[in-house]
Amino acid sequence: MKPPPKFLAPPVIGLLWFGAGWLLRRALGLPPVVPAPWHFAGWLLVAGGLAVPILCVKRFRKAGTTEKPWETPSVFVAEGLYRFTRNPMYLGMAAALLGGAILLRTPELFAVPFLFLLTLNFTWVPHEERVLATQF
Repeated sequence: MKPPPKFLAPPVIGLLWFGAGWLLRRALGLPPVVPAPWHFAGWLLVAGGLAVPILCVKRFRKAGTTEKPWETPSVFVAEGLYRFTRNPMYLGMAAALLGGAILLRTPELFAVPFLFLLTLNFTWVPHEERVLATQF
């Protein structure tokens, strides 16, 4: 089976869901659910969530393999954050999306991280699992 299209790479899927949540926010205009100034804690999740994929890409490059999910890896990486989960990049992106929802304090955006992970669970993750099972 072919991978999902490259133009729908996981970060793009996350941004599309966030954009959809933002449009829903504009349409519904529900009141904030995170009180000020607690919403600034969202920056911690955004920063930490974005740091995770960066660390993972460094780990892949150090191992001499690709970080792109549409390419075939040459090495199975099981160190660093990959000791704990097969998909730390996706979890980091979801954390950043959750941080964005907290920052904007809007209930419509709180569904975005879950929709993002659900979408990846039916698109990129099965593809990656098949490739890893075949390759290693």
